Amino acid sequence: MDLVRSTVCPYCYNKFPNSKIIWRCSSGSCKRPENLEEDGKYSEYHDVHGAAARRMPHIITAGKPKNGFVQCDKCGEFTNVAICPECHSILPKTDENIIISIIGAPSAGKSYFVGTLLKQLNEKLSAFSCGMQFTTTESREMYENKFERNFERGVPVPATKPPAENMNIVGANLPILCDLTDRHLKKRTFTFFDAAGENFENEGIMRYVAPYISHSSAIILLLDPTQIPYVNNALAEENPRMRLRDPKDSVSYESILTNTISVIHQHTRSSGRIKIPLAVGFSKWDLIENSPLLRPDENSAILRPSPHFSQGFRKIDCQNVSLEIEGLLAAWGCQNFTVRVKQSFTKVNFFAFSAIGASADERGNVPIVVPKRVEDPFLWLLNELGMIVK
Repeated sequence: MDLVRSTVCPYCYNKFPNSKIIWRCSSGSCKRPENLEEDGKYSEYHDVHGAAARRMPHIITAGKPKNGFVQCDKCGEFTNVAICPECHSILPKTDENIIISIIGAPSAGKSYFVGTLLKQLNEKLSAFSCGMQFTTTESREMYENKFERNFERGVPVPATKPPAENMNIVGANLPILCDLTDRHLKKRTFTFFDAAGENFENEGIMRYVAPYISHSSAIILLLDPTQIPYVNNALAEENPRMRLRDPKDSVSYESILTNTISVIHQHTRSSGRIKIPLAVGFSKWDLIENSPLLRPDENSAILRPSPHFSQGFRKIDCQNVSLEIEGLLAAWGCQNFTVRVKQSFTKVNFFAFSAIGASADERGNVPIVVPKRVEDPFLWLLNELGMIVK
């Protein structure tokens, strides 16, 4: 951390110089119940309530670190627990903190994408001589409670809380932090924040996620293909009993794109093309593959299994998939969206995936999770960030 001039907190997404970092004592003395102190900032950002929950070990605000340790001005012991000066969350002890923005409309499949992506990375990232582990016990428990147990039981993942229930979107839906260690033993902390889709419906609400998006190293924009009128009509024609969203009742993908661009420009006080790599991923692609009217040609790269974990990263596969999706979007009357994306971002690639392999049945049960190409957007971003190569 000392090698970097500034830090972005993976919880509240505020950016501050390293000289502003403060510390929390980790000694047995300061951890005793009678010595704990109330911490209003931590409670506010983490949506913690109750007098007992607000009591934390002593905070050292004037410590000068030496070899990563500072001396507690209360008990005299040394600690290396660095915390954010804004929200008092513990800062990761890694070489770099990388925020991956995952944005999209309500019911676009963001939660399923995060859950199955983490499952795939945990099981298969070793193919790149990389390892993954959860940064904190809290993150591991969040993954187990929200995703792993529900996948095993075959029940739906609970919906992410919208801002109407709690305007502190970070405290209501804390991010999951994972440490990825590459083949050179460099460790990086990745922040996956699953914000409710309602946060992206208009600029007024998006101000709550502006720091999160603007400080991102990469953005994954998830879109539901049934938001496209041509696709929605074709699926309804083939299966009138299929439950589909009404495109008129949900925010359009064009609006989400426009709001995202506007918020980034306003928050960073910039203009022109955005340099943050953008992966545009269409979820629920099993609906397209199972549709006689919409299914791509049998020679399509999209229909083939993802090659990256088995053959090493293949950028040509990402490029082929992207070109095919652009062609489908043009056929579906969405060429203006494609042009707008490319005019607004310097690095763009289109993807298609299915997070669970099928839709929930009439009783709401979810089949065995069989993800297809769910890892492709993230692996492409790792390649763009120089973390994995062919």
